[in-house]
Amino acid sequence: MIKFEQIRKYSDLNLLPESGYESDVEYQVSFSCGSEKTEFKVERRIKDKPNQKVWIRTDDERYRLTEIINYGLSYTLFSDNFPIGQFLLEKREWNNTMFIESIEIIKNERGKGYGSLLMNEIYRIAEENNYRIIALETQTKNGKAIDFYYKHGYRIEGIDISFYTNDDFANQEIAVFMKKRIV
Repeated sequence: MIKFEQIRKYSDLNLLPESGYESDVEYQVSFSCGSEKTEFKVERRIKDKPNQKVWIRTDDERYRLTEIINYGLSYTLFSDNFPIGQFLLEKREWNNTMFIESIEIIKNERGKGYGSLLMNEIYRIAEENNYRIIALETQTKNGKAIDFYYKHGYRIEGIDISFYTNDDFANQEIAVFMKKRIV
């Protein structure tokens, strides 16, 4: 049986192991900047060796994530009472946007349609709350995530070549902002 349960407190995030990704796809960003014109180009590439990243929640994030959980829009997905996925959604009322802070499916359950269940539930929540846009941020090194979001109707609407560090462009780990309009 599949069911969603609301995440009510920070410790509910511990139902899933630490999150991260492995991706044999990445997106390469190039740009030229001049006084008359600035151009960005984003190209999809297949990697011989997958990019891997693990996110470890820090104590500094606890307050911020607790605030997001308090919006009441974050859920864990269970299959036969086993937690397999989660999403945290942030309200951005000033521009009537719902922001996906995080979305995760445990590694051994990926590719089975659970991510699409999460995305459908996120869309339902956005529609129910009359948001105009769902927005998210991911990284060029996580090309599988970008491909997944494309599949679900999201489009790249922004690139930030120094969002994480001053070396983002040189390292090609660049912030990608994607959005989906609610019809």
